Amino acid sequence: MLTEKYDFRITDQMTILLRPHWIANDSYREKCKMLVLNRSKGEIHKVDFSKLTDYIKEGDVICFNDSTIINHMFICKTRQNRLIKIVLEGFLPNNRVIISGLLKERLNANDVFYLVDNPEISIKIEQRFSEESQYRAVVENHEAL
Repeated sequence: MLTEKYDFRITDQMTILLRPHWIANDSYREKCKMLVLNRSKGEIHKVDFSKLTDYIKEGDVICFNDSTIINHMFICKTRQNRLIKIVLEGFLPNNRVIISGLLKERLNANDVFYLVDNPEISIKIEQRFSEESQYRAVVENHEAL
């Protein structure tokens, strides 16, 4: 697999909610859709997920995706208690990450940001990573994640 094909920037418009309202509401969940492949006709069509039992037979295998979505945006505080949104752009070895400010703020080497929802985790800017307002940073106390 060529992992280079999966190197893309996630914008705010592409963000998936961490806890969508429909997960806890059966009436929404029942309206979820699934794609069904009719091999004999070579057609794919969309149906309500609640119709799943209409499409399975004895001996069929159902695979569920239980993957985790990694939050790519963090609300942080500076040492001066200023709030800033940090976007996780990628991972590097040795607890290093590539980040940017959501509003493309200019960040400085040695700036330290603390996660608002977990202040024992900090992100320390090491150096500018690219001309696109990206920075290399180290995640300190990453075990607390």
